[in-house]
Amino acid sequence: MACTGDCWWAASCPPYGLLRDLCHGVGNPEESASGTTNGALASFLFHRGVLTAADGTATLQATQGRDMGRPANITTRLGIVSGAISHVAVGGSAVRTLAGTLYL
Repeated sequence: MACTGDCWWAASCPPYGLLRDLCHGVGNPEESASGTTNGALASFLFHRGVLTAADGTATLQATQGRDMGRPANITTRLGIVSGAISHVAVGGSAVRTLAGTLYL
């Protein structure tokens, strides 16, 4: 499975960004809101020194899904202990696109 993700950042104002998660390999051309993608990106940016910690927390705020008409505002918080990531928490708001009940 081949996956690609594209991300655009305004260098003058991190930790804010516009994120697109493109993964045609799983049959979905774009993900409108992905906690996994945002958590991984925040971790990568922290390790690269783009995202910095204050008071033991590094925070990334991203907008995803805008170009497909389903904007989601996602906040990722990294817990930082002794310069290393101790935990990742992702949350935010999105637009509901499907509702239903699953019976097992």
